[in-house]
Amino acid sequence: MCDGAFMQLMLEIKYANLGNAGVMSGCRSYSSTYAAAVSESGVNRIVLTASQANYFIVGSRVSLGTGTDRAKATCYDVHDIATVASIEDIDDLKDQHAKDIAEVKAMHHKDTEGIQEEQTVVVYGLLACLKGLAAQGCNGPVSEAIDRIEKHINKKAHGQD
Repeated sequence: MCDGAFMQLMLEIKYANLGNAGVMSGCRSYSSTYAAAVSESGVNRIVLTASQANYFIVGSRVSLGTGTDRAKATCYDVHDIATVASIEDIDDLKDQHAKDIAEVKAMHHKDTEGIQEEQTVVVYGLLACLKGLAAQGCNGPVSEAIDRIEKHINKKAHGQD
């Protein structure tokens, strides 16, 4: 109570006004309620139609909820005083998202090709080592490993997985 009274007194002294209606009111004229055009979770945004989005001003404050009845708590149960950080066209965002995904897929494909090429070299090196051991008289597991690697290489070469 005391802190609130002190803040009110400081407000009155600073702005030479007994109330704050003309001083710190901000945007108080939003009276419309809109349902989200797209239902999302795990994101920090709300998607409205273009005509609904044009109603708002970047920097203004709004309440976000699961309901549209301003008399109920569901009208602000998601976020009670959120700042409109930006207003963007969802189609532009979708296009950018599609481009980002295409870039990531291309990078992934290039990286995968590099890894496969490296693995091929490693397998041929391993095969050469095993054949060297076989030439020195090592049999049993060495001969079995050589056969399995050669069969695998042959199947891959002819598209048989």
